[in-house]
Amino acid sequence: MFLVFGVLFLKTGVLFCTCNGRVDVRYKDVKKVEGAEVVELVDVGCGESGLEVLKRDIERNDLDSVVVGCSYGGGGFVDACSEVGVKPENVGFVNLRDLCLSVGGKEGVEAAKRAVAGEIEKLSSLEHPRDMAVNIGESVFVVGGGDVVDRVVDYLSRDLDVVQLVPEDIDVGYERLVGGQSVYQGDVFKVEGRVGGLEVGVSKESAVDLDMCIGCDRCRLECDLDAFTSGYRVLDVCDECMDCVDVCPVDAIEIGRNEKRLFETDQVLFSEDSLGLGVDELPSGVYVLGEDGLEGVSSVLERAGGFRKDVWLDVKHELCNSVGPGGSEGCSYCMDLCPADAVWIDGEGVHFDRVECTGCGLCSSICPLSVPNHKMSNKSYFNVVDSVLYEKGGLLRKDPLDKHVVLFGSREGLREYGKAVRSGVEVSPYIPIEVRPGSLSAALVVYTACKADGVVVLGQVSPAVDMAQAIVDELGVGRVGVMAGGVDVSWLDMFYRSVVTGNRIGVSRPDSYENREALVGLLEELDVEGVVEGRYSFGFVDVSGDCTLCNACANACQTGALIRKDNELVFRHERCTGCGLCIEVCPEDAVDIDYLIDFDSLGVDVGLVESEMMCCKECGKEFISMEAYRKVVDSLESAGGSKSEDRVGLIEYCEDCRPMVALRDLGSPGDDL
Repeated sequence: MFLVFGVLFLKTGVLFCTCNGRVDVRYKDVKKVEGAEVVELVDVGCGESGLEVLKRDIERNDLDSVVVGCSYGGGGFVDACSEVGVKPENVGFVNLRDLCLSVGGKEGVEAAKRAVAGEIEKLSSLEHPRDMAVNIGESVFVVGGGDVVDRVVDYLSRDLDVVQLVPEDIDVGYERLVGGQSVYQGDVFKVEGRVGGLEVGVSKESAVDLDMCIGCDRCRLECDLDAFTSGYRVLDVCDECMDCVDVCPVDAIEIGRNEKRLFETDQVLFSEDSLGLGVDELPSGVYVLGEDGLEGVSSVLERAGGFRKDVWLDVKHELCNSVGPGGSEGCSYCMDLCPADAVWIDGEGVHFDRVECTGCGLCSSICPLSVPNHKMSNKSYFNVVDSVLYEKGGLLRKDPLDKHVVLFGSREGLREYGKAVRSGVEVSPYIPIEVRPGSLSAALVVYTACKADGVVVLGQVSPAVDMAQAIVDELGVGRVGVMAGGVDVSWLDMFYRSVVTGNRIGVSRPDSYENREALVGLLEELDVEGVVEGRYSFGFVDVSGDCTLCNACANACQTGALIRKDNELVFRHERCTGCGLCIEVCPEDAVDIDYLIDFDSLGVDVGLVESEMMCCKECGKEFISMEAYRKVVDSLESAGGSKSEDRVGLIEYCEDCRPMVALRDLGSPGDDL
């Protein structure tokens, strides 16, 4: 490990494997890999001899990281590396056998070497998520009844503080209600909060008004069924004989009375048949019990009492435009997209629940202002792309890989692709890069499409990738394909064959890696014309003639997309995120937004409305537009009254002079009033 100009470099070794002769590869073809300190080729890498070669190379070359060209036997490789000082997070894997070398020939070998170079760069530049301690209690609120749920409650009660709520339409045995556990009947009407601080609202018919009850115990003594608890709760064994009502001296008992109660708990577990909410409406810390009684229980046990959690995001709250003046609602892309319900917005702004965050990256990829920054950052991904798309060849030497087609794939997607290959399907020499597809920004995909002949995103499809695909289609600089919902090898082969070489454009790295600045920088360098329509976090503001140039929209705009310049309202398209704050605050309903990207308008001032300004009669300062002045005058004259003419006259003075003029008009002391 060493530093060059402040940049950390890891000494990395690479282990290729023929998988006991299943792939045809020679050492002379793979001995030189970009960024590798040493390269080894063995027949069975996961065998004892292969692991010994790996450990020997680590010690001999003082390696900091290792890339294994095989995704099988991962645990053995990690253990072997740990024995000689390489941390588990510094061990990378690429399934070269299935994804590259099965292609055969020089193309497959070259794709494999580029894939390894990308993994080396990932180990060097991608920041690993830090972990944090999450401290929550051991209370669980279980909603449901029946044998399976009862067994789950009994099991959890061995170690946790469990309260069970049985819905009122489910019969509960007397023994269950009066047993040693906290069992209630009722129906849930709300669940609010987050894991570790949940509040469950329960409604139930409750016969005794505890505010009136004097605790005389006459009802308990009178009841033949022992339906009253020591806390004067009526159990469901009650047959409504009304004897308790007759003996109560303060009329505190009313059969059929409805009571609402709030329970505080750390986690909630619903049975499927008792779940009144949609699964996507559940707050963090609320889980659903599967039919087998296992699903959901593991989540509760893993978190009870506290746990450690990877932290994937760094958040720059000061940049966010989710809330504007007076609590007006603005941008909500991150909250709308989050599949884990880990983002919410209130009057104070945006909040990210790091406990429930899964690190998918959807919020960081779509946020125009890069408020949430994913550990797999834009800059790191740009480094990885550059490491696999280097130009090779020349006058005397041809690049073995005719087409440079990048395959961004999730771990699960690439694994499924590998399974299809093992079944004997013929594949094309893609350059695979394992990523979290949701974390890919539009800027990165456009950049890759310019430098490569084609790009495929395999796995989760995000709005950022959709936007990049639309931009690339409009620019005509390359092809971007998207595959979600499973792997179709025939489609991948067809896409590869349809890619035409010669599309590569030598674009520069952006000056900034913030999502919007990086994308706009690329588009301005490409210098193209056209319009891409769609709700892609770009807006184009339109202002009607009702505008009075009051400046409310410019004051609310936190990105600087709307600017008041003298007597003109100016729009900067590249800064607009389409958040809608300008629409929310406009008192004249004069603002509208079209969701599109107009390449011609990027980087230029667009004049929206201009008005003649009125000058103060006292000091001569311009202070109000003529449209605003006329609107105020019309309003005052419509209101009428004996002083309306005087009030209209005061409008001709600026806010600094107006008080002085008003006092002067009242007259000096001693004057007749």
